[in-house]
Amino acid sequence: MQTIPDIELLHEAADATWLESDNGHSATLNVCFSENYLIGSFFDRREQAFVMVKSFEAKTKNTSWLPDKELIERCFPNKLYGKINIFVPGLKLLLVPEALYREEVKTELFLMNHKLDDGEKVYNSALKRLQAKILYAYPEKKMRELERQFSGAGIFHVSCGYIESLQMQYREEEAPHFHIDITEKGIMVSAFMDGRLQFFNTFPAETPEDKLYFITFVSEQLSFSPLRDNYYVSGIIDKLSDDYNLFKTYIKNLHLQPRPPFNKYSLPLLRLPEPFYYKAFSTALCE
Repeated sequence: MQTIPDIELLHEAADATWLESDNGHSATLNVCFSENYLIGSFFDRREQAFVMVKSFEAKTKNTSWLPDKELIERCFPNKLYGKINIFVPGLKLLLVPEALYREEVKTELFLMNHKLDDGEKVYNSALKRLQAKILYAYPEKKMRELERQFSGAGIFHVSCGYIESLQMQYREEEAPHFHIDITEKGIMVSAFMDGRLQFFNTFPAETPEDKLYFITFVSEQLSFSPLRDNYYVSGIIDKLSDDYNLFKTYIKNLHLQPRPPFNKYSLPLLRLPEPFYYKAFSTALCE
């Protein structure tokens, strides 16, 4: 396995009363990691509330790594949770309706849309509320190591909760709305109309110009209008970023993605940047 990079604390927010209680057994630790970030969110299943978030940033950027059990226990004391879920990154995805999904041909279906690199294998995560599957490519060696290190843990693609969360959050919204999630190496794009997901795809893009190109291209293909419709951005973005300022030039109704409203949050967590933690706050939907 590759060397784990040095990391430094980015944010920490917690419910002090919860920390002092003996409720750790009722909490799930949901771990999201990417090239540059490690985020742990603690969801108290009994209270149906997020009670703690702790995040770290890699000092060496654009590393390809895998968290191990030792690192997770060092960053997130295991006395604070009774269950753990791991959420893996990756841009090679395929959304398949449940009615069309067949396990025995998932790889062939995936290969109609993506190329598998050496050592990669196709895995799936269920989208129960959308009655669909997310197929994703991930290195088989890394998946086996995760399964060994975190025996009994749930392993999902990070898009799983993200898509389900958007569907729940905007199911009453009939007007078109467009969502962009920014990652280190690309973007996830989702388009909704009449309260339903109409489009989902990912695009490799690292410069603001490339990201904007894919946003405007998909918008044109779907007859969405950057001058009329609402566009929401989440992930590695804020109002001072180059991405946001370029998007704002061409998208009239550009919004930072608000946190999922159907969860409960302990007060200290409400001060965390909402777009950055949107995927972390969507993980409670994956079980």
